[in-house]
Amino acid sequence: MKVIILPHDKAVAKYAYKLVMDRMSNGINAIGLPCGRAPLKLYGEIANGFKRGELDFSGVSIFNQTEFLCMSGNEQGSCRQFLEDHLFCYININPDNTYHLDGMTEDHVAECRYYEDDIDYVGGIKLQVVGLGPFGQVAFNQPGGSLNSRTGFAALSKETLEDYKMFFPADTDYPLYGLSIGVGTIMDADECLIIASGEGMADAVAATVEGPVSAICPASALQYHENCTIVVDEAASRKLRFAEFYKATIDAEERAMDELSMLHRELDDSE
Repeated sequence: MKVIILPHDKAVAKYAYKLVMDRMSNGINAIGLPCGRAPLKLYGEIANGFKRGELDFSGVSIFNQTEFLCMSGNEQGSCRQFLEDHLFCYININPDNTYHLDGMTEDHVAECRYYEDDIDYVGGIKLQVVGLGPFGQVAFNQPGGSLNSRTGFAALSKETLEDYKMFFPADTDYPLYGLSIGVGTIMDADECLIIASGEGMADAVAATVEGPVSAICPASALQYHENCTIVVDEAASRKLRFAEFYKATIDAEERAMDELSMLHRELDDSE
């Protein structure tokens, strides 16, 4: 797991945006996106980048990772409406290329199977953006669940619901259940990008990066992913035992790449 520690949440969003922009410029065609507070600043950066002409979503498929059961996609507070309000209305995404779980389904098992089939149909998710929950939740995968789970039913913890309350109308009865991609589904992506910020995320970040791989922290499974980056701010990194090492490693990698580029230029000039 590549660990990037930056000064504040705005820097986290900008770094994550640059990674998304780089992958899109290299032709990725399928991205998984989360809802909730964690990705809001990233979506703002994406919207601004689209305005500047840096991104083109016309050929990209986007997979919404979660949905609340017994909520229609156009209800305020639904995960589908969240992405519509905070991202899709600002970019040139083709609605036919957006994939959402149906919270009003009469057969959630079949609905989740269709979702997995849709992922297979586009050739798999190339970049899975993951918002980290305060107990290491990823999507709606709560502590204690299977680390090999597929898209399916999820009972929601009060901590997960707290993360979404700000998006619901004040008089809403908050849903207690949802549908969600599984940890195994996340692990299938070619690349994963985890984002987290704020002191309240420090325990989850430490458990994700340095703790044992355990169902108590679902995000810890991503230690086994061969291409995973976690981007956090200083506040969220405070309980990382090896924070200084991670910073030094990234600095050393950047210096090595700069030196290698310089060497290639010198070799080209001498020919």
